[in-house]
Amino acid sequence: MWFLILRYEAYDSENNVTIYAEFADILILAKSTPSSGGKRLIWTVYSAALDYHALQMLFACLYPRDESRIQLDAALSQILAIASKALGEDPLQIYRFIWSLSIAFSKTHGHSGQHWLAAQLDRARVLMPNFDVPDFMQQHNLAA
Repeated sequence: MWFLILRYEAYDSENNVTIYAEFADILILAKSTPSSGGKRLIWTVYSAALDYHALQMLFACLYPRDESRIQLDAALSQILAIASKALGEDPLQIYRFIWSLSIAFSKTHGHSGQHWLAAQLDRARVLMPNFDVPDFMQQHNLAA
């Protein structure tokens, strides 16, 4: 997925569809699977889909366009849906989603999912004491 960083400058609606098509199976599977059933493959699919949507959020912020707000909202919606489904099934899997949830949290100002994201990142701190979201970022996001 990191090749998206290199290709983003050349994005247009046609390329965006092409890149989405490359990951469509993973994204559809992550969205439509009701639960992992304990299968590690599905946890990897969840993680890949969350990373994809987090990258979408990051690029929409780094390279703003007219449709950036729509991209941010759509990506955040997918992150919240997939992460809440996955973490509802097994909260200990938070360690797989820290990066994606951190990006989503840092880009949500005043969104209804912001407190849920903050709670999940707090839970991640318990499991991974070396992980931390800077206090100034957390206070700024939750105050908005």
